Amino acid sequence: MKRASQVANSSLGLPTNPPAYVYQVQALHDGDQLAALCSDDSVRGFRASALGSKPTWVLPTGHEGVTQLRMQVWDQRALVLTAGRDGAVRVWDRRAGAWAGGEAVVEMRE
Repeated sequence: MKRASQVANSSLGLPTNPPAYVYQVQALHDGDQLAALCSDDSVRGFRASALGSKPTWVLPTGHEGVTQLRMQVWDQRALVLTAGRDGAVRVWDRRAGAWAGGEAVVEMRE
């Protein structure tokens, strides 16, 4: 059996004090773009082919304790879905331009 070896690494621009870490990584529809769910309640996008570089985008989710990340293509739109301990589920549309403001296209609560 062939052993796996590390080919690249990145801090994804995560804060170091206090240290943040990655919970989960998901691939976007194009295969090269990845999204990382991070302990600082953000989602960070990066290219698999350029892992050593800084994130291509950072989404401040606004959750208090983000716990879930899903990527979904619907009607030719790349959607990011997040859920958190705050009881909210949020849907983000990468084309909507709301990334910087941290405003979801849809928010659902219990």
